[in-house]
Amino acid sequence: MEIQINATELPTTKQVKKQISFIGTTGAKLDKAIHETALACLGHAAQYGDTRLFAELYGAISKGGRRKALVAWAMKSSPYFLVDNKDGIKFGIYKPEVKAYKDWDWGTLTDVPFYEQEEALQSDVDKLKAQLDAIMTAGDVGKLILALATKLENTLEGNEAAKGKQVANDDREKVAAKVAALKALAA
Repeated sequence: MEIQINATELPTTKQVKKQISFIGTTGAKLDKAIHETALACLGHAAQYGDTRLFAELYGAISKGGRRKALVAWAMKSSPYFLVDNKDGIKFGIYKPEVKAYKDWDWGTLTDVPFYEQEEALQSDVDKLKAQLDAIMTAGDVGKLILALATKLENTLEGNEAAKGKQVANDDREKVAAKVAALKALAA
């Protein structure tokens, strides 16, 4: 169903609701299909070490939230990685001897679909914030920011002393502005 919009004739409420329902149903089916396909791609990568299928799936999904959530989901529960730099996007699987290696967590990959991952990540952020709130008062945060400003200031002075020359004025001014902003934030 296609809705035509013009200044004189808007679609009826019934037509718009039908389109909204269609979008919801189609979106849910697409999410499920992507999740099932991603599991198959990761299974193929785990068994054969071949990351091309996941790369193709990634390329088939339009840029945006789904694509980001899919990669975050895969990287959180597997040794899968993605590097996006000036040379392009590279997919791979960390080897067990690499520090960043994670075992394949098929339970999480299966039970927590990528499209629910954002909620899980937000829950983790909320838990971390609650923990920080419990251990740090506003005064503690101010002290931490002030310590950071002092460290930044001392680092600049230490670099000047070690090099035996003064840092360029524009660099000094940039650092001074950052230090001032941090000190103001700490106040």
